[in-house]
Amino acid sequence: MIESPVTFRWALLASAAAILTACGGGGSTFVGNTPTPTPTPTPTPPAAPPTPTPYGLTIPSGEFATAGVAFKTVASPSGTTYSAPIAGPDVMDISYSAATGHYTVSLPEYVTGDLERTETFGNWDANGWTHISETQHKVLGNTGINDERIRVNLRWPDSSAPYEYTNFGSWFGYVLGDDSTTLRIGTFAYGIPTAAGDIPLVGTASYQGEVSGHLADAYNTFLGGSVNLNFDFAAGTLGGDIDLYTYDFYYDSFDIPRLTFSETLFAAGSQTFSGKFDQAGVSRGTSFQGQFTGPGAVELLSSFKGEVMEPGTDTWHPMGGVWIARKQ
Repeated sequence: MIESPVTFRWALLASAAAILTACGGGGSTFVGNTPTPTPTPTPTPPAAPPTPTPYGLTIPSGEFATAGVAFKTVASPSGTTYSAPIAGPDVMDISYSAATGHYTVSLPEYVTGDLERTETFGNWDANGWTHISETQHKVLGNTGINDERIRVNLRWPDSSAPYEYTNFGSWFGYVLGDDSTTLRIGTFAYGIPTAAGDIPLVGTASYQGEVSGHLADAYNTFLGGSVNLNFDFAAGTLGGDIDLYTYDFYYDSFDIPRLTFSETLFAAGSQTFSGKFDQAGVSRGTSFQGQFTGPGAVELLSSFKGEVMEPGTDTWHPMGGVWIARKQ
C-alpha cells in the first residue's frame, strides 16, 4: 500500500520532533550534593487564532482562469500502475462567490463542492498569526471515505509575492479498496483572467516565474524550477525557456538541462498561448498551454506535460506541472 504525500510530510515532522526531543533542553545534571532545582513549568502556548478569510485569491463572481495537471496511481499486490498525466485549462475548476465567501472546486473523478477549511499552516503567537503559508480544505459533497481523504491546499496570498493576481494550489485524494489503493494528486495555478480587450497590442515584455509539478511514475517526487517567457505583442510571437529540477522527501534530486520553447502559438491580442519544449535526449512529447492574468496581462499561468530523461540513465519519466509568472 502506498502512502499519500501528506503521510510522508507528517512522518518527517514526527522524526524532526523526535530528534529535537532527544537533543533538546532540560538543563544540566550535576554530581554531588547540590539540590536539584524545581523545574519551571512550561507555559501553555496560546491556541491558534481563527484563520482570516478569504483563504486565497478572490474574484467578484465566477470562475478563475486555471491551469492544472493531475496524476493517478494504483497500487495492488500485483504491482503499481501509473496513468499518463492529464494537463490543461479544463483539468479542474475553481470559482469564488463574493456573496457567500465560498470557494467551489471541481476535481477529476470527484463531486464538485465548496471548500471547508480543515488546517492552517504557519506560525502564531499571543497576538495572532505571524505568518500563514497555506490552508487545507475538504471538498463538501463527497461523502463517506472520500470526504476524509480529499484535500485541497491553497497558498496564502500574502505568502505569494510578487504575484498579485495568480497563485498556486494542490490537491490529493485516495481510496482504499479491498486489494488496492488508488491515489490521485494534482497541482494547479489559478488567477484573475485578463479581459479580452486588455491584452497589449504594442511593445514587448518578458515574464519570469516559478514551476510546480510532479513526476508521474514516482508520486512523491516533485518538480520545481523557473521559467522565462518573451512576448512581442505587436508581432504576435513568443519565445522562452524553462529550467527544471526534481526533489523528494529524501532530498534526492537531479537537474534537467535547460529546455527551450519551440512551435509556439500566440496571436496579437490573444488571451492564450501554447507551445512545446522538446529537446532530443532531454525531453519529448512536451507541450504547454496558458493564458494571461491580471490587468494589462501583468501575469500569466500555464500547464505542461511530457517526458524527461533522468541524466546519466536511459530512463524516461512522465511528468507534468504548472507555472505562474509576472511581467518584469
